[in-house]
Amino acid sequence: MELLFILIMLLAYMLLQRRMNPMSQKNTGIMAFGFDMQRFGTELPVNPIANPVTAGKDYLVYINTGTAAVPIWSIIGGLRGTTLNESSEEIDGSNKSSGGWPATAAGLKKWSVDTDGLIPDADGDIGLKAMRRAKRQGKAVNFKFRYPDNTYQIGWAIVTEFNKEAPYDAEATYSLTLNGSGPLSDISITVSKAAATDQVFYFEKSAVVTAITLASAAVAADNYTATTAGEITLEGTYLATLATGEHVFYASLSVGGYELLAITITA
Repeated sequence: MELLFILIMLLAYMLLQRRMNPMSQKNTGIMAFGFDMQRFGTELPVNPIANPVTAGKDYLVYINTGTAAVPIWSIIGGLRGTTLNESSEEIDGSNKSSGGWPATAAGLKKWSVDTDGLIPDADGDIGLKAMRRAKRQGKAVNFKFRYPDNTYQIGWAIVTEFNKEAPYDAEATYSLTLNGSGPLSDISITVSKAAATDQVFYFEKSAVVTAITLASAAVAADNYTATTAGEITLEGTYLATLATGEHVFYASLSVGGYELLAITITA
């Protein structure tokens, strides 16, 4: 109502000015009208300094309810908190000749996930149902941890704990613990088909990649270069031939086991 009143008063003023001095229409009426439009259509400035903080709500957890070759990523519903743990066991090599200082070496690498959240309604949640089934059957789950920029880490894990809490005076909640079974991929990389370049991945030192598969199909050896320094380079010319979307490569190692290489292909 206030804005309408202002507009009526403005129009009345313009008509009055026009009657008093027709030549003043251009210099007075339009200028006044333009000034008011700018006042009511103000645009806010954009902060040139980006905020380095990311919100925890934008980190999500998924479980694959499809197949390894054709995954269907189902989000774990009701999530409130998630902790992704990566660590290495410590091998103690201390002895009388270590100069009075401990001598340690990195042992087995391991990873785990702790999550908690609200239990969904009676209709249930696909992700939680899959977790519960995996826990009862003792099956490994294909897990994905997604970052706010849509990069991700992926791996296979065993559900070791699935707890529910339902106090009479608060919300019903659940908590999950997953222990990694095999490697956790490094944070995924993004490659554009239009400007694909060679991509280098690092893993267990002194290991050599002996074979690579993608969606159960072998990748030709001339599409990558493996070294004894624990690294592999995927050729950009090969990556440019892949379909857009997420791709997870399984790289077999000469020392046994495998590594996961996560890549997202864009146009």
